[in-house]
Amino acid sequence: MIAAALAWAATAAAAPAADLVVFHAPDRAAGPAVNAVRDALAAVARRRGAAWIDASPTAPPPPATAQAIAEAQRAYDQLQFDAAVSALDRAAAELERTGAAGLDPRGLADLFLYRGLVRVQLGDARAWDDLVEAAALDPGRALDPARLPPRAIEAYGRAADAVRAAPRATLTVRVPDRATGCEIAIDAARATDGKAEVATGRHFVLVRCPGHQPWASAITTAAGAATVDAAPVREAPPGDDELAIQARTAGAHALVAVSVSGAPAIATLRRMGVDGKVDDRATVATGGAHAAEDAAAALDRLLAPPVTIAPERWYEKRWVWAAAGAGVAAAVLVPILLVDRGSPAATKATLEPSGLPW
Repeated sequence: MIAAALAWAATAAAAPAADLVVFHAPDRAAGPAVNAVRDALAAVARRRGAAWIDASPTAPPPPATAQAIAEAQRAYDQLQFDAAVSALDRAAAELERTGAAGLDPRGLADLFLYRGLVRVQLGDARAWDDLVEAAALDPGRALDPARLPPRAIEAYGRAADAVRAAPRATLTVRVPDRATGCEIAIDAARATDGKAEVATGRHFVLVRCPGHQPWASAITTAAGAATVDAAPVREAPPGDDELAIQARTAGAHALVAVSVSGAPAIATLRRMGVDGKVDDRATVATGGAHAAEDAAAALDRLLAPPVTIAPERWYEKRWVWAAAGAGVAAAVLVPILLVDRGSPAATKATLEPSGLPW
């Protein structure tokens, strides 16, 4: 009797289902949770043999304003007034661009206080404007007579008196409805409702919204109410057309696009062909305790090589084995014996097996 087993096996191709992964997270530099998700996804892409591209915007370098102010203070203490004013001029130029990012309210006031004090020593008429601006930013400040000369303290006191006598203003910063979860700072102090009572004069505004570039401006207020409309620019992920072009340029047959957005942040993974058509997707919340593992599992599934069924060989076909089995059964169950009894004609006898269940 011939025994045989029929095996049906699926053969996995070596290439992944997509050979390119494009990642985009506008707030990656500010979020350790998003960083962990990114690193987990990159590891899966490498293991699966897919190319990895991080299309996230590069985080801007931190402002050097605080360092320039500290440098100017040291130069002032050493009576190096030219070096001090040069450093403070650089710091003041940064404020227009950064909205006093990287400073606290006292540090911001220090910039104008020390530039005013240096200009007093240099006989520069602009010293009065700096001292008034310093007093407007920190109106309750009292200078240390052990650290500063009487001439400087007297000049600052007159500037502070002028600020207290001036009318006040209410500064309101508004953000677009599409921008949610924004943080607003006015003169380096957080404004929880986007409002602050300020002295009339120049003030610095910084707006940070998830998924948007920081927005900064210098606002000059008069007495009464002042409103400024912030316009942070959204950091959008690459569009589908751009992704398709990138995939074709890289010679990829398919790609997985990963974009992180929202507050709380959600990672959306989409597998698409070079024609831009999406054939599978997954979403993962990046704030959970297992966010990195969940994101890695989702990408691993999207990159898993497609399963193909090996073609059936002729000797594996069911009808071949059915026919062979029927022939074997007939040979076993119905043997034909030819019995020769010495007569001219042979006698045929059919033997039927007994004791079988059927």
